Amino acid sequence: MKIIISETQRTNLIEGIFLSDEEKKQRLETSIELAKNYSRPRQFALEHPKLWSWLRKENLVDVVFPNRQKYRPDGYWTIDTIGQESTKYDSRSEFERGNQWAYEKARRLGILDALFPMRKTTYDKKM
Repeated sequence: MKIIISETQRTNLIEGIFLSDEEKKQRLETSIELAKNYSRPRQFALEHPKLWSWLRKENLVDVVFPNRQKYRPDGYWTIDTIGQESTKYDSRSEFERGNQWAYEKARRLGILDALFPMRKTTYDKKM
């Protein structure tokens, strides 16, 4: 099957695929301005799917959302990395709220007691 298109249509197709550096810069600036209105990247992605797709393709999501939570690859959470992460928190509940992935892995490995030893308190009748 052959498709006949004009020279103008051909040019429009090629220009639509390849963006100039100026157009890329403009899209990035627009994305940064729009991202200020959203607390999470997912909200941005739902409202601006084409722009989000372009950001992911160009690996610019971290530029637009520098503080986004990043997930670690499988096998990242070892006893050592969990120990380093747990030093940021004062209690188990704080650890669970701060990093659910590391907390859950520590719970599965059974090292929560070593990371956050339980304090024994004694009560008497006066208390």
